[in-house]
Amino acid sequence: MDKGSEFSLLLPAVLIPHEGEDAEYSKPRNKDKTSQAEVITASFSTAEAFVDDSKTIEAGDKIILIVEDDNTFADIVAMVIHNMKMKVLHATTAEQGLRLVQQYKVSGVVLDLVLPDMNGVDFLRRLKSLKDLRHIPVQIISGHEKNPELMRLGALNYLQKPVDQEQIQDAIQGILNFSEKNPKDLLIVEDNENHREALTALINSPDIRIKGVDTEAEATFELKKGIYDAVIIDLGLKSGSGMNICKYARENQMKVPIIVYTGKQLSPEEEKELKRYSDRIIIKTVHGENRLIDELTLFLHQTQKDIPNEPTVSYEFNTKVKRLSGKTILVVDDDIKNVFVLSTALEEHGAKVIDAQNGQAALDMLRDKNIDLVLMDIMMPVMDGYTAIKKIRENNELKTMPVIALTAKALKEDREKCIAAGADDYLAKPVDYDMLIGLVEAWCQKK
Repeated sequence: MDKGSEFSLLLPAVLIPHEGEDAEYSKPRNKDKTSQAEVITASFSTAEAFVDDSKTIEAGDKIILIVEDDNTFADIVAMVIHNMKMKVLHATTAEQGLRLVQQYKVSGVVLDLVLPDMNGVDFLRRLKSLKDLRHIPVQIISGHEKNPELMRLGALNYLQKPVDQEQIQDAIQGILNFSEKNPKDLLIVEDNENHREALTALINSPDIRIKGVDTEAEATFELKKGIYDAVIIDLGLKSGSGMNICKYARENQMKVPIIVYTGKQLSPEEEKELKRYSDRIIIKTVHGENRLIDELTLFLHQTQKDIPNEPTVSYEFNTKVKRLSGKTILVVDDDIKNVFVLSTALEEHGAKVIDAQNGQAALDMLRDKNIDLVLMDIMMPVMDGYTAIKKIRENNELKTMPVIALTAKALKEDREKCIAAGADDYLAKPVDYDMLIGLVEAWCQKK
């Protein structure tokens, strides 16, 4: 008693976490990630801290933005970029990164998935939703395992930490190769010559070189060349199968984005399997072409207008997407959870959302409020969606109102019943976020 013990405790300079200890990238964190950077520091003779190049950038400079809150790892990536004779911008938060891509003409972004203010997935989604900025290639370098969904959101490539100098350099070179390639190469697989020619005319651009084929054999032959930046595939081919082409590309680890554009009504099983081998599935509807162009623009990293060559400052840059700014959307659904999810997605894009719990309540609101579009669930109490849509079409003042039906099933007969009732388009639950925004935007523009 009343005696103490004297001992020594030796702590490592860098704590290397055990596998599985890292927080999920969906959870922002404030802790330093020195351990991830320390693993690769040995690949460099020195890793001198860099000073952000924002004050020395001149017109014509090639710029890479690093969005990474681990300063040690950012220093290492910056050193590689400087050795490649390019300038560096560094953001430690997603919001700061979004402001910088607005202010400067960057050639590409190196993105970590775990950031203090939001996860990297949300950064990527926001960037790719901004039509003037979505062309910027994004290279993800993260300690988490690769998620195929990141490629579907428009990421150019993915590296899992730890990485070495050569891997970083190859990744940066990949950004340059893609951003500087002009024209981009597009493969269209469609056996109907008229449809193929119509697609070619629709996409026609001096920045896109199109090759059209009409058989599975021709498509696989072209894919082996490794030159294509995106592929559009129709499933119903007279010779071969569009599904087989999708499987061939994925089984041979081809990184080319695949967009399935088809008039075929898919069963839930077919759709589930197809999602494993493709990046987007677009059904040929009235506004299918609009969505096709939107998705193609995303995967080819293109923009509708040029970004100024010289840095320009935007002092009031709002990082939230405003594709539906000024639009009022009526969400009709008796499930409050569905209303919340849909409202959150629509409001992030600038829409004002009001809701009704059944078809009768929706009709009452449509008579009293100025609404641009209706998202109509089908199975509801009091008055179901089919009946509500029919009554909307019977009303002379409302008959041109865009209505998108929300169906619990993706069966052909459900879709046909929606269209027969008067719906302009339909979405199957669970609703795809990007498809929702694309369809709502297209139909609001038509109105």
